[in-house]
Amino acid sequence: MFKTITETPIEDFHKAVAYALGGVFVFSLMAVCIKYLTIKDFPIIQIVFFRCFFGMMPVLYMLTKRNDWDKLLTTNISGHLSRSLIGLFSMFLTFWSFAFLPLADATALQFVTPIAMTMLAVPLLNEKVGPFRWFAVMFGFAGVVIMIQPGGASMEGNYIGLSLALCAAVLAALAMIIVKKLGETESSISIVFYFTLISTLCSGAFLTFYWRTPDSFLVWAAFIGAGLLGGIGQIWTTRSYQYAPAAFVSPFSYLAIIYAVIFGIIFFGEHPNISVLLGSAVVIASGILVLWREYKNRSDMPRLSIFAMQPARPTKQETDEALGLSPETTIQDVSPLDPNGKNE
Repeated sequence: MFKTITETPIEDFHKAVAYALGGVFVFSLMAVCIKYLTIKDFPIIQIVFFRCFFGMMPVLYMLTKRNDWDKLLTTNISGHLSRSLIGLFSMFLTFWSFAFLPLADATALQFVTPIAMTMLAVPLLNEKVGPFRWFAVMFGFAGVVIMIQPGGASMEGNYIGLSLALCAAVLAALAMIIVKKLGETESSISIVFYFTLISTLCSGAFLTFYWRTPDSFLVWAAFIGAGLLGGIGQIWTTRSYQYAPAAFVSPFSYLAIIYAVIFGIIFFGEHPNISVLLGSAVVIASGILVLWREYKNRSDMPRLSIFAMQPARPTKQETDEALGLSPETTIQDVSPLDPNGKNE
């Protein structure tokens, strides 16, 4: 069962923290591998293929260990296909932005996704966004302006990378919207599986035109590591949400900016501009405000892990099953502090 904050044992909080920290750490290492490969001028589509192909290995391990193969049955192939293509394109743009931006800059711009998701939920899901969340959205965009400093020096010569990263963040938000719809009938593992499978096949179809043979052990290690680290990070992040509520776990994802700064200095000699650090702090604060408001409103919006483009938080269907709700009952009918369904 997915526990609420008040009923979560302290030892489960410890496990959630350990898995959340581990997940962010390995995702950040995955970003290092991808950044290294872009510096070596390997085709982005080849990097995406290895990320997806080797990322499939942990997914297959999960399916086999849990014997969840029956959860792959679906009647919504078109939904999986559209979500996968949008997610694949977002991943492609994200990885491409690494070729133009420092690691910390590219990571910070991915935090625009929750803000964009809040805006897209209005026309696409007919959700009502109140003044509080609109304030959080505008606050977040102020952080983006601080980061990019239009006309300033912080992003000089990097506007291509900036455009790629922002487009990737908006597409990731659109993928979240589709995942929300899919989550009404599909399990998290099926969404992960079909995204990884479709992305592997689509990116692999272009390898004939863009293949470049890795020329060293370190390059091979970076290609394989990008996929395996991404898959492991997905498992650990997912498990963290199984031990504690999203309101507790989600903010740990913002530690990625700290890892990005440290790894950028260690591996690439990058020293982020103070405006990037200040702007990312504002964007992170905005994202936490949106998350807190969603939790207060008992939102069932699935969360996607950074760089993974896969659901890290249980879908609505899985949450309803865990709480023993009937198909006619929605998760909003149950108080976040009372799993028995009694309103506050």
